[in-house]
Parts: sequence; structure tokens; C-alpha cells
Amino acid sequence: MRVYIFIISLFIAHYRLCAESGIGLRSPAGGSDFTFNSVPHTAHCINENNQRNSNSETVKLASNNPLKPVVSSSSKSSKVQGTVLISEIFPRGRVDQPEWIELFNYSEDWYDLQNWSYGTTEDTVLITDTTLLLGPGDFVVVTRRQDLLSRRYPLVRNIIQPPQWQAFNNSNDTLYLFSSNGQLIDIACYSSSWFRGWSSQSIQRTNMNLSGLDQRSWMLSEDPTPGAPNRTVTFNTPSLSLDIGPLPFKPNGDGKDDYLLILPQFPSQYTAQITIYGFDGREIVSIEAPNNAALLWDGLCANGRTISPGPFFVVAEFTSTGGYKRYLRKKGVLWR
Repeated sequence: MRVYIFIISLFIAHYRLCAESGIGLRSPAGGSDFTFNSVPHTAHCINENNQRNSNSETVKLASNNPLKPVVSSSSKSSKVQGTVLISEIFPRGRVDQPEWIELFNYSEDWYDLQNWSYGTTEDTVLITDTTLLLGPGDFVVVTRRQDLLSRRYPLVRNIIQPPQWQAFNNSNDTLYLFSSNGQLIDIACYSSSWFRGWSSQSIQRTNMNLSGLDQRSWMLSEDPTPGAPNRTVTFNTPSLSLDIGPLPFKPNGDGKDDYLLILPQFPSQYTAQITIYGFDGREIVSIEAPNNAALLWDGLCANGRTISPGPFFVVAEFTSTGGYKRYLRKKGVLWR
């Protein structure tokens, strides 16, 4: 089984040979250029451990660190703003349910909310003075009374009560979220004139692409969802794609369509594992795909055996730095 990795460029079609072959993964005879769909390329070969040599770019993970990556609240990165959002507001507290706001980590990073603060146009108060990690896609509910909210929503675990509470206006207000160094993270507002029949419902953010100041971002919810996804949410997702070709491909050694090109594309905060399965669901070969790279498959199993002609599936497993997985699948056909 031979798999080749190509660094992709929109303007460059030729690539430099970077590694010699390893057991079961061999470069073309003599290591020379070969033709794929009439475009000359030179392969980036990989060894039996799916490792490229030190001259190539690789993504290294701190395998000796058991903690997920954490973005410090003191980071100067311009990407901080808008990554943790005010996603639901309950400003009209009752005897059995206190005021609360829900924060949602919209990013692929981890944040420590220690010494972060929230506030209104009147004042700003500390959320917590202890470590509070918020992972990708996680929620935390900030409330005036943790005991009352936990009693009403016993399944919600990530609830915090600040040392001091800044009350909300029942009709109109603007809420601010700041990092520990005073950087504005998010801003949201609401007005009773935006909603009909508003009594004791929560206000849910239904469009994460719009500003929290935009009326179109919010709607009333008869069933509040503190610490859980809102009923209807619109937001951007990272651009992930998988392309394969030619279809069918014919690894018969005649120099035409002998290799299947596999092109996964994904942002830098993702890794990709490419696995090829037979039509019967059995795994044929699997390899990690570097970012901005293409793979070529010669139609052999991992043990070097020839597979039978017929359909197969190429599955890309994309994993974000926060551990979220997304899958794309393409169907191919092998002829001989």
C-alpha cells in the first residue's frame, strides 16, 4: 500500500521530494516525478508510522500535557472578542427563579473566566475570582441565587453565583462581558418593545452571526434552556470539505488514473484522519492527513494486498482542538 502526501498551493503544481520510503509505503520507482491527470508532481512520501521528515511542516500536540489548550484571559489576541457570547438572558426574576444569564463558548478554544466580569450600564461586578474553565461549545450560567436555580433546573451543573449581583432592568437593558484585563468580549441588549406578550419568558440568542445589539438576534422562549443549546440557533461553522477523484480510478499500472487523489480541507485548529473502507465496511487503510495537503492512494491494502474491484468509501474524521469531531464521506469506485 502506497500513500503519498502533497502540499497544496493554488499556484504551484510541482513539489519537492521530502522523504524516502518506509516499510509498506514506498515512493515511485527511482523517486522520479510521475504524472497524475496530466499534471506533474513529486510525492511527499511517508514512512510506516505516518510521519513526514523534519524538513516538512507538521502539527505537534503536547502529548505529555493532559490538559486541553487554554487561552488565557489576558491574551492580546484580536480573536478573543465574540468568542464567548451572552446567549440567553432571564431578566425578570421570580420567587422560584432568580435572574440569570447564560454564557456560551462559541470558539474552538478553552477560556479561563477567572476575574472576568459582567455588568449593565449602571455597574460591573466580578463573575468569579477562582479558576473557571469554559471549553468549546460549553455553557455556564451566572445567577443571583445558585441554590434556587439548581432546584428548578437540577440537571444544569455549570452554575455560578458571583460574589455580588448586578440586577437587570425588567424592560430595557444593555449587558457587557469583560475579560480579566478589561477587554470587551461581548455586548447584548434587549427591549420590551421588541417582543409581544413578554411576561416571564427568557430571551434567547438565535443568531450567533449577528451582534448582540441587533434585535434580530433575540427571541422569547417559553421554555428557558439554561446551560443547554437554545431551541433554534444560527451560527457559522468551520469550512470542512472532502474531495476525491478520479471516479472511477484504475490502479492497473498503465499510467492513467492509477492513483486516487484525496483532498481534505480544514482550518488549522483541526486535524484530519482519512480512512478508506470497503463496501462491506471493513477498513482498508487509514492515515492522518496534514493540513493543506492531498493524499494519493494506489488501491492497495495496508498489508500491500490488492483489493477487489468495486465501490469503497473515503471517510474524513475532523477533530478540533477542543475534541469535537465531524465526519465527511465520499463514495468511490475502483476498476482494474
